[in-house]
Amino acid sequence: MSYQEQTTASWGSRLSGAFSGIVLGLVLFLGASGLLWWNEGRTTATRAAVSNAATQLVELENNSQVNPALEGKLVHAVGIATAKTKLSDPVFGFQVDAIRFIRKVEYYQWVEKSESKTVEKMGGGTETVTTYRYEPTWSNKPIDAKAFHDPQYQGKNTVPAHVAALDETAKNVHFGAYLLPDFLVQRISGAQALNVRVKAEQLRLPMGSAIKNKAAMLHSDGGNVVYLGKDPAAPAVGDLRVSFSVVPAEALVSLIAVQRGSTFEPFVAKNGERLSLLSMGNQSSQVMMAGKLAANQAMAWIWRAVGAGLCIAGLAMVLRPLSVLAGVVPFIGGIAAAGTGFTATIVGLFWSALIIALAWMRFRPLFSLSLIALAAAAAGFLYYRKKRQKTLHPAANG
Repeated sequence: MSYQEQTTASWGSRLSGAFSGIVLGLVLFLGASGLLWWNEGRTTATRAAVSNAATQLVELENNSQVNPALEGKLVHAVGIATAKTKLSDPVFGFQVDAIRFIRKVEYYQWVEKSESKTVEKMGGGTETVTTYRYEPTWSNKPIDAKAFHDPQYQGKNTVPAHVAALDETAKNVHFGAYLLPDFLVQRISGAQALNVRVKAEQLRLPMGSAIKNKAAMLHSDGGNVVYLGKDPAAPAVGDLRVSFSVVPAEALVSLIAVQRGSTFEPFVAKNGERLSLLSMGNQSSQVMMAGKLAANQAMAWIWRAVGAGLCIAGLAMVLRPLSVLAGVVPFIGGIAAAGTGFTATIVGLFWSALIIALAWMRFRPLFSLSLIALAAAAAGFLYYRKKRQKTLHPAANG
């Protein structure tokens, strides 16, 4: 079943909104330019920090006892990370030996989906028809149905028990004779499904729960999913589905950090950048450093794409009044919108490339000058080749 709403916007209101958006577009454009500049500096600083770290790295061969000779030094070590304390689930009433415990909660809820179609009218106004559709699905949080557009679905979502998601990390994780700091423990991955069997008497639901008969509503068959509802095979709105996973209490890890007493701290490079690494399994320092550089480069391109996209979006907002002005005649307005969109894209890409090039001049001058020299040499070669062809074949060119 679907529900439709129709809205109209006059040419004057569209024009007013377009002019109001110019300021936001300029802010977005300038912010994106700053983001592009910052990203190049961040990328260069991280690369320099990795290079600096590589010159100071030493191996911690044996982590079974603290080595005083390595105090304050940047070390690479491989060993078993072991959780010494249990993690507990106060709602479902069990404990587990693990480095990390994750409880994922899903609610069966009605969700609202919409699809809009806008038609431009003669005179510059628009008419928008929005179609809303509703379907039940699993959501990671309760959905407020009061905000639904169709009155028939407002208030249809129910939640008999609010159970929060949980993600806990063990406080005492040892690495041989060393204690791993939280910033390294947080990076230990490799979560696995945790099979549990929960009984009704273990269940401690939050205050205000509408579930009275726990035994009838609790379904736990020893797998990693606990179901709160009448029938797991036929979900009803308001049912809960809870799944559990853990990072085992023992995990083989490789780390790069500064030894400080019986624990570790980040390395501070000459440029002030902080660096610490943890990888799963037995990884050499060379592989870990290479992985950090690869991740840094990938992040650089992600931020470049984001920055360029924001530049284009900002320029599109600045130019939007032109297409709205021309929209008095829908056909002309469509042509103007396509033209302003194309212009915003070309100028945005050019401006982004210019900012990146200027940032390279600031943060990577040698590399930037090398690129400029290479480009100049290529341009010179093409010019010389074209001129030589004209000299050798005057008739063909003339």
